[in-house]
Amino acid sequence: MDPTPYSFRWNGKGIGMSTTTSNTFQTLLAQFNGAYVVKISQAGAAIGLKKQSTYNAIQKKTFPLPVVEVGSHRGVRLLDLANYLDGLTPVRRPGRPSHKERAARKLAAEVTKRGLSVQELQAQSSLPCIDGVAR
Repeated sequence: MDPTPYSFRWNGKGIGMSTTTSNTFQTLLAQFNGAYVVKISQAGAAIGLKKQSTYNAIQKKTFPLPVVEVGSHRGVRLLDLANYLDGLTPVRRPGRPSHKERAARKLAAEVTKRGLSVQELQAQSSLPCIDGVAR
């Protein structure tokens, strides 16, 4: 017997599913053994929440994914989870700026100070452009 209480499985056709799937969806599909609906604790863990935080967010109605009921169990559709993860943008960790960022800041400061365009400033001086290639 399968340990997950959900009887819905991905059969390649899927009711209400889009015909084009993302790499995220394919990865999640393999991770959850073809389950169409996953437990809310598993969905919470996939987006970085602990089990109790997930349940608290659902209770407060701040959980970012729609929760569906399958029989007496609650879960999250795999497609909703994949779409949510695809919509996230990576957050840059605070710390020392990269060389590109320092060059961009230096260039922006010079442009503001002199009142020139970026192209005019680069033509006049030896400041590198943002991508590090002199033009």
